[in-house]
Amino acid sequence: MNNSALDMSSFTITYDKLPDPLFDALPESAKKRFLEIGNAIVEEDVSYIKKAEEFIAEYPHFPRTYSLLEGLYALDDQEEKMQQLAKSMYQKFPDYLFAKTTYASWCMTNGDIDAFERIFEGKHNLKLLYPHRDSFHVEEFLIFMDIVCRHACHQANFDYVRQILKLLKKIPESACITDLIKHRLFMFENLPFITTMEQSSGRGEAIHVNKNNNASKRKKK
Repeated sequence: MNNSALDMSSFTITYDKLPDPLFDALPESAKKRFLEIGNAIVEEDVSYIKKAEEFIAEYPHFPRTYSLLEGLYALDDQEEKMQQLAKSMYQKFPDYLFAKTTYASWCMTNGDIDAFERIFEGKHNLKLLYPHRDSFHVEEFLIFMDIVCRHACHQANFDYVRQILKLLKKIPESACITDLIKHRLFMFENLPFITTMEQSSGRGEAIHVNKNNNASKRKKK
């Protein structure tokens, strides 16, 4: 397992909004619509699904709306649309971090554990993925750490996951992600065949953990 995920010396984590030229280039009316869609996620208002789909049709070059729509689909239990969107988002925006994490998550849910290494090019560190950047938003860092830990669990690299959990203790906002990682770690470590519900997405997954540093998905009957 690549231990570079534990090295945070080459970048900083920020809680401030990062520059977004694509958002800045949107008309003011479009910015308002986008923020309303984002608020719908917080309010769990799935009536905004159509509005998000219409926004994407108008502004297909703006990746952040795809992430919001995926979240709305999740709230509405539209798994087939979620999976289609995850693939589409990654195809359109292969360098967009949330496209990578969303698609990698779906691939692993469907048993393609090796997809993680392909999608992230064997790079377990944000600075290696984006060498031109010196800072990352805390949400980017936490979501990336979650998918790194998920892959590590599939590979039965449990000590590595514990090291990352120690690292996350330094970040107050990591509580929800940390709880999810701890739950997943417990399930993978203690049950040879498990059915675990991914709390971050609402998707179920039956996992076979191989203690000889291998793991594979078993289909639920």
